[in-house]
Amino acid sequence: MAQSGLGCSTEHHSWALPPSLTSTGEYFNTETLERTPRPIKQPPPEILLEIFKFALPPAVFLDASLAAGPFSPWCLAQRTKKSIVLVCKLWCLTGTLLLYKDIHLRRVGQVAALFNTLQENPRLGMMIEAINVFCYVTHQYSVMFDKALQRILEMSPSAAHISLNMGVCEALIKTIHEYDLSGVVHLEVGEIFFPEVLPCLTQCKNLAILSIETIRGIICTDLLTLEHLQELQISWNSRSTNLNILDIIAQSWTMPCLRRFVLHQVRFALGPAFPEYIHFLDVHGKYLTTLSITAPGTCEYKRYDIKGLQMFLGRCPALKHLALVLPTYHISWAEALSHKCLRWIDIWSTPNHVPSDRAVDVECALKMQDFPQLQAIRFFDWPLLDTTGPRLPLIIPPDSGKHPGTFNWRFPGIDIQDCGGDIYREDMLYVPPSTAVCDVHGPDSMLVDSDDRSFRSASSLSYSAYDSEGDLEMLEDVFDLSGSDSEDETAIDLETTLQIYRDILNADCDL
Repeated sequence: MAQSGLGCSTEHHSWALPPSLTSTGEYFNTETLERTPRPIKQPPPEILLEIFKFALPPAVFLDASLAAGPFSPWCLAQRTKKSIVLVCKLWCLTGTLLLYKDIHLRRVGQVAALFNTLQENPRLGMMIEAINVFCYVTHQYSVMFDKALQRILEMSPSAAHISLNMGVCEALIKTIHEYDLSGVVHLEVGEIFFPEVLPCLTQCKNLAILSIETIRGIICTDLLTLEHLQELQISWNSRSTNLNILDIIAQSWTMPCLRRFVLHQVRFALGPAFPEYIHFLDVHGKYLTTLSITAPGTCEYKRYDIKGLQMFLGRCPALKHLALVLPTYHISWAEALSHKCLRWIDIWSTPNHVPSDRAVDVECALKMQDFPQLQAIRFFDWPLLDTTGPRLPLIIPPDSGKHPGTFNWRFPGIDIQDCGGDIYREDMLYVPPSTAVCDVHGPDSMLVDSDDRSFRSASSLSYSAYDSEGDLEMLEDVFDLSGSDSEDETAIDLETTLQIYRDILNADCDL
């Protein structure tokens, strides 16, 4: 799906004209012309909004983290939103829905700015459908950040998707359970202590998707019933992570509607965790229709037994959709699997081989086994996993492999193709790990790159989702960024942001 430009039609004004003579000398009535169909000047806002959506890449392909740099596809998409809003008044009113639909708070100062904006214009809070927080909160900001975020959640009643992926200090963690998450449908919990979030789950009566990205510490929980939970995603980042969460969930959680289970182990193999997974599937696997297992280290795990994967399948009799990592050492794994109800198999192709080299062999090996209802096998390019996460096979329907030809998502910085079964990135060259982190946007350079310098004027008290990198910008007043200050920019930002917090929260803190 190639990106098409958005044009702005010129308005033509018709004036009252006297009756005109025809070639035969007769007068014709101008009312007849008025009844003639004419091109519309502007499409209705509902249609205009759909057109704008086609001008932007799907959110699943966008990485909003600062590590991606100021010219990432996410930043380019934010600039597109800004361009749409600045065209005319009608486009501004419609485009604002896109600007505030999905909020990303990448810096601690943006929380104060967003809170101030919502206070001045409460209607903007009604537009917010998703709030993603993944900034680092130091101790000096913790009290003010906590109060501002709680108020933002209260002023955003339509926010059904909440993502808490910020790094926080001990003081903030203790108050997370006070957040109002009663209206949340999709909750993501990242680099915070999950035990502190557990009390919030009791109020999430409509929770349908729960994603736990990091689990640390000793997990203890009372009996919990999630009546509407349909999808559970659990990710681990290291070997030292406590895996008893699966046993706790199996023993204490009741999830009658659970249908999708996603496992993602970032740095270690699947084999050592088999007992915990088996116990979980013994309890909750009977009605699962989707099972996703992504463990990159499995490919190098020499003691890995493919029969363990067959044990997973045996505990999920209603399974229709399976997603897993393609082992690279031997194809015999595909010859040891079978399932009576499985319809779709998605395979993440590992980075140390070309996906198309063995796709045919894998597909033939699977079709020769006992899969009587198998309809399609898809291969996903491994680099997509870093950007989209393991949920991509769920977001792109598994029956999409039936379409003929090639389907493209082509936008600035993004070129992803779906060739009827092979979904891969064309904007990504396979490079060795030694050169994967470039000099311009490495961890050190990101401390002073242009993504930060563009916000040297922290006097803005308003949040806007459509500035050059999608962060802070004045909505009404225009401030000059071209001036050169001799003072340290970081110090200016910190002091000004603290003053913002003091003003809008009336916090009497000794910082």
